[in-house]
Amino acid sequence: MLSSLDSEVVFKKAFTDKFVFTRFVKDITGIDIEVDKIETEKKFDKEIGYIDFKFDIFAESLDKRIIVEIQKVEYDHNFDRFLHYFLSSIIEQQKSSKKYKIKKKYIQ
Repeated sequence: MLSSLDSEVVFKKAFTDKFVFTRFVKDITGIDIEVDKIETEKKFDKEIGYIDFKFDIFAESLDKRIIVEIQKVEYDHNFDRFLHYFLSSIIEQQKSSKKYKIKKKYIQ
């Protein structure tokens, strides 16, 4: 059966499958990732900044936090939105002003 990824339900169903997600990341970025869990509509416990946002698809392994932002239409705010998501995912790991250390490994 063929389905369009334009459908939010189909998109989320496809990319929450660990095999599909890890192969997609490998094919696009060349990075191998072992995914611990994949979440949809991921929100952090505390709001970061003044923007209430959710990751459509959020995947995290035990040693990495990989952010994959997929857009099929280019809007003038895509980069700004991605930058906010990316920086928020770093800030979320810093639990207090006494501990600025980021525990996850980031791929350069």
